[in-house]
Amino acid sequence: MGPELIVALNGPPHVGKDTLGDRIALMRDDVGLFKFAQPLHEAAEAFGHGDKEAVGWSGMTGRQFRIWLSEEVFKPRFGSDVFGSILAGRLTSAAPTSRVAVITDCGFFDELDKVAAQLPLKRIILVRLIRDKLTFAGDSRDYVRDHPVAWWETVDLHLQTGQEAADARRLNGIIEEGL
Repeated sequence: MGPELIVALNGPPHVGKDTLGDRIALMRDDVGLFKFAQPLHEAAEAFGHGDKEAVGWSGMTGRQFRIWLSEEVFKPRFGSDVFGSILAGRLTSAAPTSRVAVITDCGFFDELDKVAAQLPLKRIILVRLIRDKLTFAGDSRDYVRDHPVAWWETVDLHLQTGQEAADARRLNGIIEEGL
C-alpha cells in the first residue's frame, strides 16, 4: 500500500536535509525516514568508502565514490529512475508504521516520479530547502522541478542558520496541511 503522504526534501549538500528529517521524526510518531541513496551508502560501506569525506583506496572520497556509483554504474545500466524503483519497494513495505514518508535526499525528478508512478499515493510534497550561500556545485543533484499533476505540490522553504527547531515546526505545518 505505502504511505499516505510523501515529503521529499530537496536541497544542496549541507543544507540540513537529514537534520530536518531527524527533527520531524522526533516530533511525529507517524513518520518514517527514507533515502534514495541508501543502496549507495551500503555499497560504499562494503567497498571501504563509508566516510563521505575521507579519500579511500580508489582515490575518491566517499561522496565522490557514491556519485560515481550512481552516475557511472547504476544509472547507465539500470536507468535514471533505478533508485526510485528500489525506494518504492521499501516504501510499500513500510506502510503499517509510516503514514508519512520523509525522503531526506531527493535530488532527481526521475527518481521521485518513479516512486509516484509505483505507489497509490494521495499526495507528494516536494520541499526545496534553500539556505544562503549553499549550492549544488560539485554535486550530481539539483533542485527538482515541479510536476504538472494535482497531487504533487512544491514548496520552497528558506532555512535560517541556527533556527533548526523553527524550521522543523514550519515543515511540520506543511505536513499537517498535506494530510
